[in-house]
Amino acid sequence: MDVEGPGGNNRPNSGVQGAFPGSFTSTIPEPASSTNYTIPGILHFIKHEWSRFEKERTTWEVQKAELEVRKLYEGTCKKFNNMVGTAFNLKLICRSIRHIL
Repeated sequence: MDVEGPGGNNRPNSGVQGAFPGSFTSTIPEPASSTNYTIPGILHFIKHEWSRFEKERTTWEVQKAELEVRKLYEGTCKKFNNMVGTAFNLKLICRSIRHIL
């Protein structure tokens, strides 16, 4: 295994690490403390994650519903404006026909 040395030089790792050539320390890090998992702790974590997931899913569903309502409202407003414009145009056409006859 190559380890980058000072100045960017690659040098092979001799398996010995320390301040002096005579000091031997292990290159394999020892775990600081072993983590003990318990069934109640695991179940608590799963329950917590599940409730967080459910909350996010509910939030997404509410946002989706709000967007759908907004889309329907804007579509309805657009249709209404088109109908009003069409009615106005029909009124102008009727006036024009009356003036002609």
